Amino acid sequence: MRKLVTAGMALMIGALALAACGTSAPTPTTLAPNHVGHRSAIPWSHVGPRWSLALWSSQAAKIYDTPNNSTSPLSYSLFLVAPNGGRYFITSVPSNTSLLDWSPTTHRALLDEPPFCPAGDHCPADVSQAVLVTMSLSSGRTLTTSEIGFSQTVLYSSADFTRPRGRALLVETQTNDHQRLTRTSLTGVVQQTYPYLFSEVGKYTGYTVSSPDGTHLILGAAGGVVDVSNAGAVLHQYSIPGVVYCEPTRWWMSDVILTSCSGAASPPQLYLVNTLTATVTTLSQSPTGMDNGDENAWQLRDGIYVQTAGGCGYQYLSRLNASGHTTPVTVPRVATGDSVWVLAATHASLLLHATLGCGPGQSLVWFTPSSHRTTVVLGPPLNGGSVVDALGFPEK
Repeated sequence: MRKLVTAGMALMIGALALAACGTSAPTPTTLAPNHVGHRSAIPWSHVGPRWSLALWSSQAAKIYDTPNNSTSPLSYSLFLVAPNGGRYFITSVPSNTSLLDWSPTTHRALLDEPPFCPAGDHCPADVSQAVLVTMSLSSGRTLTTSEIGFSQTVLYSSADFTRPRGRALLVETQTNDHQRLTRTSLTGVVQQTYPYLFSEVGKYTGYTVSSPDGTHLILGAAGGVVDVSNAGAVLHQYSIPGVVYCEPTRWWMSDVILTSCSGAASPPQLYLVNTLTATVTTLSQSPTGMDNGDENAWQLRDGIYVQTAGGCGYQYLSRLNASGHTTPVTVPRVATGDSVWVLAATHASLLLHATLGCGPGQSLVWFTPSSHRTTVVLGPPLNGGSVVDALGFPEK
């Protein structure tokens, strides 16, 4: 945001790591923990929740490291990671690649592979901002590319597959005046430009959550959220009193969207917007103490867990109390001051991208709060190196 070992050493390291971190027995259809298989052996019928997609580097993470310095590896390994830590090698990608989205129904991933500028050299003034690549996870081959060219007035922000089958892209850009959301084909042909100014809730903020069936989108706005059809028609505007900036994050229930909103002088807190009844419920109270903002949340069987912002970019996991405020959660072997990011959740566990105190570098970890147990599935101490980027299995 890596180091080769012999087969014998890998087995020994894997055994020690599993003893320390805990794991479940592998099923007959998946690899044993810390074993590597080829993409041709992926048991696609078993790929689902608790699986993850990750970019792994052979080098440990370094503070202030940059992708283009002379010590960085030339490529990363793209792995499909099983719940127990077995992993399937998909392909190698350039070391400036980032993971954007994953379409499990079509076995495809969306990556950004921007032009690579050698260390010490300046990129050409007209270099593309992004090269969006659709890749087959079955073959490791590039299927389509969409290039976002240089512009002084339109800046690329992010991109995702459309739902439910990833047949197009939702591309987020920023102009001098506003955020802009566009649907394009997988090769970059513009299909739809969505509205950005709304009569009741103000300007679009640049955050979008698609409905599972892809027929409509929830857009964040200054004063709430907006339901917009796939064709760009405004279906409903949901105002949230007292807020000036909202980011919808995920579907809390089938008709309820979770939204993180800031006030004029208050950090982000969480709201639930019912898109059927148009009612708004406050989930978390205005943050206090070290809580600098509540950004996302997941309901587990033992409580609600929150992605929380600390100071200076620090991110941590917290639990929502009955009062609506949060309490930090200690994740085993994550050093104090090291950030954790929640990537996915099941009814009992959270998939975290974290720095572990028991080994240098970023790791991919399943954490079960009720038992206070972690299982490392990629990165140190399991196989060293560093997990550069990762995605959990997409929510439905």
